[in-house]
Amino acid sequence: FVMVDQLRRSVNSIYACIAEGSRSGTDGELVYFLGKARGSCGEAEAHLIVSGKLGYIGDDEVKRLSGKCEEISRMISGYINYLKKKKGKK
Repeated sequence: FVMVDQLRRSVNSIYACIAEGSRSGTDGELVYFLGKARGSCGEAEAHLIVSGKLGYIGDDEVKRLSGKCEEISRMISGYINYLKKKKGKK
């Protein structure tokens, strides 16, 4: 149950950081919170891998969900890059 709680917290942190950053008012703060959200994706993926190694979930499910974490992380990275380029054009 501890692993489930840790996974749940890291996943909740992804959207909470994005929401907090979107309300921050500046692109710089948004980039900061997006970075935290991306870190939470990595944390969630790590919990999934450990859960698989402990036999809590199957290998196919670990691969599928890890792929989702990586996809979300890439989307967040793309948004961060967009915001940084936008800032450079001002």
